[in-house]
Amino acid sequence: MLTRRHALAAAALALAAPACGNKAKAMHHDLASRILGGIINPTLEHLHGDGIPLSENARALLFGVGMAESGYRTDHQVGGPALGFWQMEPATAKDLLDWLSVRHPQTRMDVHNLTLGETPRHALEFNNKYACALARCFFLRDPDPLPPVNLEAIARYW
Repeated sequence: MLTRRHALAAAALALAAPACGNKAKAMHHDLASRILGGIINPTLEHLHGDGIPLSENARALLFGVGMAESGYRTDHQVGGPALGFWQMEPATAKDLLDWLSVRHPQTRMDVHNLTLGETPRHALEFNNKYACALARCFFLRDPDPLPPVNLEAIARYW
């Protein structure tokens, strides 16, 4: 079983690996490029308009959590209710959306707009930008700042 420490190490490798001859590094770099460039970066840019800080800390945390939770290989938990690459349960997503409605109503609307007309549950499982936005907003509830980009700090925070 993949531990959080292993997943975070893989995430760090993927974020830092140059596109070079080492096949494993190249594979991790390709995964990081696709996830960061296609999902995480555009989602963070979308949320940044609402004053949510755009930072390397957020990128690293989201990439590491997704790597640990699903390895970016599945969008539903085997034998459980969690959905999406970030493995959020629908009840947690509903609670988070309710919290956003009160604390960050504009962010709540912007997250909703990412559903593209899908039901929230369907979007959580199949719409990666929506699931990523919810994962980022999940960490807004913590009054502590996001951890620095280092494995130990991210592992302690998460």
